[in-house]
Amino acid sequence: MNRYISSQREVDKLQSSLDTLTDNLYKHKNAIKENNKELKTMNEGLEKIKEDKISKLEAKIEKMEKETQWVKSEEPAIDITPDNMLKRLDIL
Repeated sequence: MNRYISSQREVDKLQSSLDTLTDNLYKHKNAIKENNKELKTMNEGLEKIKEDKISKLEAKIEKMEKETQWVKSEEPAIDITPDNMLKRLDIL
């Protein structure tokens, strides 16, 4: 009879440990789900920030390209050929 009582106690301890571990596993799984949700939200926020910065830089580059294109396409105010320069200086 003592063996039966002793083994029953051991079974009760093991069952209690199993229940505790099962509860902890459930809590950890829920915590992981919540952390994944937060991580997803943070990643989306970072992606949005990256896209905003990229679009700002692209706009800045486009603006600079337009400015340089305007400068390149502008005709010089003075004709800088050797003949014209000599005529202006009245050397010939």
